[in-house]
Amino acid sequence: LFAPNQGGYLYPQIGNSNQSMCDFWNIDEVKYPKFNDAKYIDIMLKQGQILYIPKGWWYCIESGGSVSVISKSKPFFLL
Repeated sequence: LFAPNQGGYLYPQIGNSNQSMCDFWNIDEVKYPKFNDAKYIDIMLKQGQILYIPKGWWYCIESGGSVSVISKSKPFFLL
């Protein structure tokens, strides 16, 4: 997970500020030199655990054969 204030190191796609141009698993340090300065939290979930990612946080997922469900909806109290 990368906090919202780390976006400047993650090279957002033009026109889509929610996605990075970087391949997080194979960083091109010449093309994306600021990426290595990004601060992140590494989290490993075990079977039966769930993680809530607040709006604005960046994330990348590595899955070892499990199923991921991603919802990008607004909380009902903000509608």
